[in-house]
Amino acid sequence: MTDAWRLFVAAAVPAATREALWSWTREWAGRDAGWRPVRPENIHLTLRFLGDTPSSVAGHLGETLAGAVPPEAPVALRVRGVGVFPGAHRPRVLWAGLEGELDRLVALAQRIEEWAVAQGFRRNARPFRAHMTVARAGRGRAEVPEAARAGTALSPDFGPLIVDRISLYRSHLGSGPPRHEALATIPLAEAAST
Repeated sequence: MTDAWRLFVAAAVPAATREALWSWTREWAGRDAGWRPVRPENIHLTLRFLGDTPSSVAGHLGETLAGAVPPEAPVALRVRGVGVFPGAHRPRVLWAGLEGELDRLVALAQRIEEWAVAQGFRRNARPFRAHMTVARAGRGRAEVPEAARAGTALSPDFGPLIVDRISLYRSHLGSGPPRHEALATIPLAEAAST
């Protein structure tokens, strides 16, 4: 695809929560070279990956996305726990979990999914799973962290995440670490008080 932009829709993560995730991941990954931690500035909550998109189409997506997200109160979440995808037998992604208003988050992700399909993107084959990628496995075998094997008993708590806006991001890939650029940001308006 010529002149394509790699796009996704996500919610930003507060700096303190990103730093807590980065610190824990680096400490754990330091004991095992099998993981490559995601840099703190690149940690985000993906709501819909769009993939390679012609730049001629990308320009209007922010405007149409704004119309797809009705005004609502921010979604209150907490970043807690870790796990691996696809499973402990062959882990490829180390993720941090989310607690809190997950039903509202899933509903927001579903609205974004319907928007993406209306814009001509293929429907996601897998349902939305609330998580944030904090590391990716390298070429060798990556060890599953004890906290991911032990369930809630050792679940680290990384802090709050209030989803009060979503952004359409462009990933810049190439030499060096990836960089994400917000092309459009849509605030979630506070619901009217009763």
